[in-house]
Amino acid sequence: MAPGSENQFGKYELLGRIAAGGMAEIFRARYSAAAGVTKQVVIKRILPHYAENKSFIQMFTNEARIAMGLSHGNIAQVFDFGDIDGDWYLAMEYVDGQPLSKVLKRARAMAIPAMPTAFACVICIELLKGLHYAHTRLDDQGRPLKIIHRDVSPQNVLISFEGQIKIVDFGIAKARNAGHEDTEAGALKGKYTYFSPEQARGKDLDARTDIFAAGIILYEMLCGQLPFQGRMIDTLSKIVRGEFPPPRAVNPEIAPELEQIMLTALAHEKGARYQTAEAFQQALSSYLYQTVPSFQVNTLATFMSYLFEQELVNEGRPVQLGRDFLDQLALWKKVLPTPPVEPAEFDTAFERRPEKKPPRPAAGEAKRSAPAPGVRPWPRRARLAAIAAVVVGAAAVAAVLVFALDRVGTFSVQLQSVPVGAAATVDGQRVPQPTPVQISNLSSSQPHRLEVSAVGMRPWSHEVRGHRGEVVEVRAELEPIEVAAAPTNPAEARPAQQSPQVAMGATWPATHFAVHPAQQSFLVPETGASHLTLDPRRSYRVWVEGRVSLGATADHCVLTECGYLVQGGQAKDSFGVVGRAPVVIHHASGLYAFVLDERPDDNTGAFKLKVREVKGGPTLTLLVDGRQAAVSVRPTQRFTVDGLSPLAQYAMTVKEGAPPAHSRGERGGRVNRVLFGQSGSLAVAQGKASANEGQRALEVGKTYRVTGAQSFWLAFPDDVAGDESGALEVELEAVADTSPALPRR
Repeated sequence: MAPGSENQFGKYELLGRIAAGGMAEIFRARYSAAAGVTKQVVIKRILPHYAENKSFIQMFTNEARIAMGLSHGNIAQVFDFGDIDGDWYLAMEYVDGQPLSKVLKRARAMAIPAMPTAFACVICIELLKGLHYAHTRLDDQGRPLKIIHRDVSPQNVLISFEGQIKIVDFGIAKARNAGHEDTEAGALKGKYTYFSPEQARGKDLDARTDIFAAGIILYEMLCGQLPFQGRMIDTLSKIVRGEFPPPRAVNPEIAPELEQIMLTALAHEKGARYQTAEAFQQALSSYLYQTVPSFQVNTLATFMSYLFEQELVNEGRPVQLGRDFLDQLALWKKVLPTPPVEPAEFDTAFERRPEKKPPRPAAGEAKRSAPAPGVRPWPRRARLAAIAAVVVGAAAVAAVLVFALDRVGTFSVQLQSVPVGAAATVDGQRVPQPTPVQISNLSSSQPHRLEVSAVGMRPWSHEVRGHRGEVVEVRAELEPIEVAAAPTNPAEARPAQQSPQVAMGATWPATHFAVHPAQQSFLVPETGASHLTLDPRRSYRVWVEGRVSLGATADHCVLTECGYLVQGGQAKDSFGVVGRAPVVIHHASGLYAFVLDERPDDNTGAFKLKVREVKGGPTLTLLVDGRQAAVSVRPTQRFTVDGLSPLAQYAMTVKEGAPPAHSRGERGGRVNRVLFGQSGSLAVAQGKASANEGQRALEVGKTYRVTGAQSFWLAFPDDVAGDESGALEVELEAVADTSPALPRR
């Protein structure tokens, strides 16, 4: 096309408009270089009335300065910027795909209200990789640029049809050297439904505001709705107060481990969130690797092809959907709830996005909205001034109300108890989580009554007050209820009950059985498990780095988690498995770490168990060698289930027994989990295969899928013998068996 034609924009040929916003138009374009080489790009062209605003152009050049310095696989590359005949523009990488906002809307329209978990995790992981890169960029002198995107939202996350994730639009990003002409004190910039609490208050921002926004995106993908929604004023007030429904209350299929990751990212206080995008990304990656170790990016590409099949076919790009994908599709589709009312979207400075204009009437056709006779229409300049006054007024009202909410004042209580795991109420209202727990959004204008109770302990109550923004630490030390002394006369004493004969195993098709801590337990201190001494007055965050291979040639036996046992504390938190996602332990005098394996001679690698106080401080490292710290549970210490078919699938549910299981006496509380081990090739997880085969802690009240197993066993790690009692009950049923069972060896 010859220069000067209506589609020619400098050295770029505009091929078609992609979108139009309140400040710019987006075009797909082609750049022709020498020797006939062409490249597709995207042109972001600023609207004319903004090009006359010097402050806006300064902000725009800041965007270009920031964006052109970024080169990362998860950030859309900016190649060029400048002005052509007074029209300012950016030329950036063309991503052949769709924004996440449109992906979510299309999925909902096709009866998929929530993004499949693996897809949501992958999208957020890649988004966080790009954010971490931007957050940690240095200038030419090696100084941190401290880049903050400040507008992380689904509209600015692109997903290509090949499954790539790209961040776009650093239009209101802020960097140390970008200047401050574009930022007035207290100004609210970005899409308010993705604001962090500090952003809603107009406070100083850092990278953690982008982390909060990424948490909102993850919540929206997995829950099918925003955590904070409603009118602008209502939404901002909820953000300021930190009020939103927990993820599992909206979507019960979200795993508790994933919910904890989401809640950490959405923590109201900046110090309680992930401190870096990389830490958030690592937690999600660890969860995804443990639950869906075989996930492939091309599955996301297939999902995109399914959602936008018609558009691709219209472009002459055939779509092929595999049988496995179509089988999964039925699991993702659900009955749609009533769609939430979506709040109006505002661009920078709360400018309303323009709506589509009605088509211009044909010649001779009467205009649809002609003014009434005698009524003189407003001049265009006057209409714009009126709209601007309304917008500025709305922003001012929002700022005043947010300021007023901040002045009303709320505080939080960090409640701990001895013993832990107690139930708590505030002003007669039950706190959903047991102690230790943080109770937020308490009004500072009045006192509040805290009550704490636990089985076998005297109730405890206390009145607490706090100032705005304060975190009050409260420790409830419960006293045991005194019981009558045992009779001294042997004739008065009851005869000792004989312990019933406890089974040590079962054979399929047995479907109901019980495991007893008094019989099916093993003492970890008697093994080669690694040990670390801790202070029981402190709380610690524990996680694992590294990996251990159970056999050099067995790729499916690479462990990224190790088993642990806590000395002290409550039975419900006394043992489990820990990976890259941190686990918090309380009242621990010591910590054991181990690897479950019956034949450790061919093991390679080691874990580094990281231990750090919750309140900060140095990080301790405990080496857990794959051979030396290997623990073999003897057949007499476990409950074994055999006779299973490796080609079948089984559903296993763990329930509380009667009487309930205890491993640390009655005062130590109930055991709410049991350690799982394997014999043969086994994968167990909640509906998914696990990379950490044979090393799982199964929790009461949950159902697990067992596949590829000939047998498995259950047992309780312990540190002291003689105080165990009760049982956990297990139900097992076959849920799928497409082939005849293999004969037992």
